[in-house]
Amino acid sequence: MSDLGEIFRPESKSICQFFTDSGSFYYVPIYQRPYSWDRERVEQLWYDLVEAFENNQSDPNSDENYFLGTMVLLRKESGEEGYEVIDGQQRLTTLIILFCVLRDLKVDIGEKYKHLINLSIKDPYDGKRITLTTHLNDQANFEQTILNEINFDASKVEKGKNRFLQTAFYFEELVKNYQKNNHENLENLIKYIFERVTVIRIVCYSENSAIKLFTVLNDRGLDLNPADIIKSFLLSNLSEEEQKSFIEVWKRIETMLKSSNESIQNLLTYYLYYLKCENTKRSLQDELKKEFRNKKSLEIILDLERFVENFLEMDDNFDKDISMLKYLRQSVYWKSILLTAKQVEYKEYGQLKELIRKYYYQSWIADGTSNWCYTIIMDRSCFQI
Repeated sequence: MSDLGEIFRPESKSICQFFTDSGSFYYVPIYQRPYSWDRERVEQLWYDLVEAFENNQSDPNSDENYFLGTMVLLRKESGEEGYEVIDGQQRLTTLIILFCVLRDLKVDIGEKYKHLINLSIKDPYDGKRITLTTHLNDQANFEQTILNEINFDASKVEKGKNRFLQTAFYFEELVKNYQKNNHENLENLIKYIFERVTVIRIVCYSENSAIKLFTVLNDRGLDLNPADIIKSFLLSNLSEEEQKSFIEVWKRIETMLKSSNESIQNLLTYYLYYLKCENTKRSLQDELKKEFRNKKSLEIILDLERFVENFLEMDDNFDKDISMLKYLRQSVYWKSILLTAKQVEYKEYGQLKELIRKYYYQSWIADGTSNWCYTIIMDRSCFQI
């Protein structure tokens, strides 16, 4: 680690430096979303790079560098090699695919940049370790269809199931078109991408710092949310075989919630209230980590699955009480109360539901608050089981 108390360290890096510096090994944690760039985003990146390059060719004082954004990375104190990618995995993966396309199209870009492309795909020391390890569930597919060799004769069925391969085909078309119309400039374009395209690599030394920094920097919408952090926390305590079982249950939960208007993050909020029986003081992920400490991850995820099943059973549009409660602006308290009752199999659930509906509407009309009701009812002693 760097100087004591340092939270993060920003560095300006060219693409060449980013991928080939000593220790430049990046891996995507399992809680991250899978690779998802579509044709529009791939083409936008390519045309932006080409435009910047051509501007610089016309006027050396114009677009001397093209800024590709920030890459937020986590360097863990455990001594684990490389950097965990908190923000930037989509761009990193897309660049690696572009390099593989250039390699397999055998475009004449000069030995220096062919060498750099190879270093960006494989470790510069032993030639075997992969510089970017993508999402765990997709890594084998990424290696087989992209890193080892791209099959440009792949069928539509193969492409349809493989987002990496789709991006490779988009780049194949873009590179060939550019090569056809600007053959003499392709080597210079590749040189520009490696040496003039820059990123700010921000290395953080704690997970919380990395997430907070990402939240501040990223105005495109938070890809990494508390649910992802909790998923990572629970997975970190499991063996590889147990992780597979955990992920299957997590997928089932996500599938179940697709039929509702609730996110998994909201369900985790209700679940936290069920566990604590009191208002929270810190962030959702910090509170849940505290509650989950010293508990078995597989037991937690199975209990959470049952909690989600209870939510879907409760979330009934044909239920008069629930339908009326849904009109209220504040839903966290009444949902947490009723879900707690269902989770502990409270026998008088129906009467409780009716009572809460009556209380909320009386309070609403009287311009009162609902917090005291929540505090009283969430005392587990109220649920005689």
